Amino acid sequence: MMKKASIVLLLLAGCTSATQQPASAPAPASPIAAKTAGFEKKDGFIPIYLDNKTGKILLEVPRDSMRVLMFTNLATGLGSNPIGLDRGAGQDNYIARFDRNGSNVLVVFENWNYRSSAADNPAHVRTVAESFPPSTSGSLPIVAQEGNRTLVDATDFFMRDWNDVSGTLAQNNEGAYSIARDRSSIYRPYTKAFPENSEIDVALTFATQGRPGPTVRSIVPDGRSFTLRQHISLLKLPDDGYKPRVIDPRMGFFGVIFKDYAQPIQNPLEVRWISRHRLERVNPNDPNSPIKNPIVYYIDRGIPEPVRTATKQGVSWWIEAFDRAGLKGAFKVEDLPEGVDPMDARYNVVQWENRNERGWSIGGSLGDPRTGEILKAQARMDSHRVRPRACTPGQCPRSRAYTRPRAQLHRFDIRARIGDGLSATTRSDEGWKDRHLVSL
Repeated sequence: MMKKASIVLLLLAGCTSATQQPASAPAPASPIAAKTAGFEKKDGFIPIYLDNKTGKILLEVPRDSMRVLMFTNLATGLGSNPIGLDRGAGQDNYIARFDRNGSNVLVVFENWNYRSSAADNPAHVRTVAESFPPSTSGSLPIVAQEGNRTLVDATDFFMRDWNDVSGTLAQNNEGAYSIARDRSSIYRPYTKAFPENSEIDVALTFATQGRPGPTVRSIVPDGRSFTLRQHISLLKLPDDGYKPRVIDPRMGFFGVIFKDYAQPIQNPLEVRWISRHRLERVNPNDPNSPIKNPIVYYIDRGIPEPVRTATKQGVSWWIEAFDRAGLKGAFKVEDLPEGVDPMDARYNVVQWENRNERGWSIGGSLGDPRTGEILKAQARMDSHRVRPRACTPGQCPRSRAYTRPRAQLHRFDIRARIGDGLSATTRSDEGWKDRHLVSL
């Protein structure tokens, strides 16, 4: 009986194992997914991967070459007007190209200061390209590849002193500072990616082994080190629909300047194009058609009242100016949305600039160095300029309040700084109306 029972149990066990399906092995992770497991991903124009353990910044770029616009700024400032390392300062723009080179991807800044407009003569274009070098500004190690995508380590590239903080301090006799990488980090709240731009924000700590300069020592808690945030924007290149405009010497404009070696012999090599926003009508053939891409300036929510109201009034002067130029609805003023980083390349901003002493209000813009098209403009307003200057006791005016004349001066100031950002250096209302910088 025992032998028969054992045979029955063996037969039952065999049947059971025969009916069980073997467990399927998990699908292997893709190369990029395997290398970024546990990373924080910011998906967008150029996907960003942040490693919270090591502090690395990885980018996902096409396997082949890719061209982008790159902007650099200081997101935070030192607080000294004489030194000039201010919140929002910097404003360099480059055409950057990502080129595969063995186990690295090189970041090459194209040289648009020297050109040939002879598109029908490739040999002449080559003579110019081979006469003036580009700048190979970075080498990004390849971490993984998958299909037409490449994952690269861009940590060293972004942790560089792009705004030359060290050089500026040395020039002002403030000490020999360099980046302390062990005290620098990714600033995650403002490192984001959107459909047409990716934004990288890093906190860089500058340290010195020597004696700090008097200005740095008077402002920061410990003059031997301080931390500034640096912001870098990577943007999709604009399309070819923008038409550059030659500078009119009778008017004052900012712009791009380059040498065109295809100019006729009797003409100068130097070419000047104005910087301007691109404005387009919904119906290009109808002069009364509404503007489909108006210029919008966003007001820093940190500007206190009653200065903030005066700021809006000063910026709004440009609404009437555009209307009178036949561009109704082309200029708008809004509050900066809650939580938006003023360094985000999608926003033209009016920023509030606090310094240790009275300083300048400054306007400017970032754009495409190939054409002069403005993509982001800034007006950085000094907070001291709305306050009365210091006075000795007994000589102060009766009222040091924010009076109507002072509010009017601020409106004039912000109006002029917006003009700087729009590229118009003229103060003449009528001249601006006749020869404005925008195009249709």
